[in-house]
Order: sequence, then C-alpha cells, then structure tokens
Amino acid sequence: MRQSTALLSVVAAFAIAVGGAWAWFHFLPVAASHDLRFVVRQDIPDHEFRSEPVGEHAQRILATTNLINGVFLSQEGHRFTVFVAEWTAQDGATMSVVHHTPDVCWVNVGWTPRDLGQPGRVDIPIGGHVIPFQCRIFGAPGGPAAELVLWCTLVGGAVLEESDRWQTEDPEALGGREAAVWASRRIGSNQLLRNVAARRTGSRDKQFLRFSVAASTDWAADLQRLESFAVRWIEVRYRQRSTDSSTSIQ
Repeated sequence: MRQSTALLSVVAAFAIAVGGAWAWFHFLPVAASHDLRFVVRQDIPDHEFRSEPVGEHAQRILATTNLINGVFLSQEGHRFTVFVAEWTAQDGATMSVVHHTPDVCWVNVGWTPRDLGQPGRVDIPIGGHVIPFQCRIFGAPGGPAAELVLWCTLVGGAVLEESDRWQTEDPEALGGREAAVWASRRIGSNQLLRNVAARRTGSRDKQFLRFSVAASTDWAADLQRLESFAVRWIEVRYRQRSTDSSTSIQ
C-alpha cells in the first residue's frame, strides 16, 4: 500500500511538473502589442559596402545561411563592420543559435574585453522605437587595435535583453576559451530566466544584428559615430497585433 502511494505521488508530481510547464508557456502567454523586425540597408549614401563571405564552418555553427557580413567604408574614412543572421522558427528551434555574441565568439578567438568607462547598454531611437543594444569594447588579439561593438537579438519579434548585472569574465585570468565557455553559460542562463519569465519559447523566428567601429581613446565619440551609423543602416518595422488576431505590417 505504501509503495502504491509513493508511486502515485511520484507520477502526480511528474504530471504536475510537465503540465505546469506546458501551461505556463501556452495558457494565456504574455502578448506584446507588436512584433519588431530589423531590415538593414546595403546602400547608404556616401558609404561603400563590401560583402565578405562567411565560411562553411561558421555557417554550421550558426545553423543558418541567411547571413549578411561585410564592411561599410565612409567617405570620411571610417570603417563599420556589420553582421546580421536570421533564423526561421524551423531553423532556429532552440535558443542556442543566439548564444554566439561577441562575449563568446570574439573572446574565444583571442579578443580581450576592455573597460574604458563605456556603458554596457545603449538605447538608440530608430524609426519611432527605442532599441536597446549591448555595448562592449574588445582589444584585438596580438595587437593594440580595439573595436567598439553593439549588438541586439530579437526572438519572436521581441528584444532579448541581456542582464546588466553579468560581467564578461577576464580571459587573461581564465584563458580565452575558458572565458568564452563561462560567457556562453551565463548567456544561456540569462536567456532561460528571461524567456521563462516572459513565457517565450525558443521555437520562434530570431534575428541577431551586430555592428562595430574602430575604438580610439575617445570612446564617447566612437559611440556617437556608431549610433549615427545605426540610424542610417537599420530600419525597424513592426507588425501590429489587433484584437481579432490579424496583423498588419507598418
């Protein structure tokens, strides 16, 4: 009798856990008033765009071939490096495809995070929306050059923000690859917590957008230059949700 009761308790606990998790994501999920989408331009006045191919190995890691990678060269001599990746709901069925932020990938190949007083996040008004971008400065491997980089991730039309309380680990203390592993773990943990709280599943369409400029001793001027470029490069579109579940592209 005791064994039967214990077995029923285990089965009931399992059913509640599974059913509760399903209900959390599917029963009255948190709905945004609109879905955002990034559209980037390859023709910017006074800028020349040079496309750069992405290798097959990188494409396999990213699990998509829907990529834009290259540099914009301005007439003033500034270089803006850009990268965009997109996944459909079928292609990017898990959240792992958007773990490949500069905190992970750049550190993994030898770039070193630098704190020059720059913010960890900047908000840029684009097309009537204020979009939050992660902000970092990385020193190039084996040299004095540095890069100021901004990036943003959309999952199911909503910005997937990263927690400001997380700091990039010191790759000199841990070793570059170990620091990248720790960064990947904290990004995954952060994404899990935020998506559970928002009742947002990983089986949604995704976009990742990154752009950067050479960093100087005046990071504020570099950031202003990068923000000005963002407004010219990025177009933000949205799909307005109505009460009858129909949508319209704005």
